[in-house]
Amino acid sequence: MKFSTRATYGLKAMLYLADHYGESAVSVSQIAKEEGISAAYLEQILNRIKKKNWVKSVRGPRGGYVLTARPSKITIASIFKALGEDVRIAQPKEITKPPRQRPLAHEAATLFWKRLSLGLVETLTQLDLQELLQSSKTAQEGQPPSKYTFNI
Repeated sequence: MKFSTRATYGLKAMLYLADHYGESAVSVSQIAKEEGISAAYLEQILNRIKKKNWVKSVRGPRGGYVLTARPSKITIASIFKALGEDVRIAQPKEITKPPRQRPLAHEAATLFWKRLSLGLVETLTQLDLQELLQSSKTAQEGQPPSKYTFNI
């Protein structure tokens, strides 16, 4: 599965804004510099997200963008949808063309791709910015990123 650069950069920008939630507005140039994204492209991305009301722009010398909702309320799926990204996995062409007789292997492969797509959609729908940031902070501290700890 491959996501577009728009989706990748949009997610990076939203995570950056989520990490600065409750602070002053963050400029496009600051996000672009720290995340290695073209400022002009990032402006286009944030304008698309702004139309879905996940961010708002602030004018003035300390202007920039801020989140309009708590990071825990913004899911990865909602960001991707705002950017026009398809959040499902398309079946390979050879799977979508059924053979003359529907053998078990073809049915199993079709089921696999459907389950994989459903799993992806479910994960992106449940995963929010806050959880992703928290998992990253936990991982940086050397703790397991999972909610579950296993001792052997």
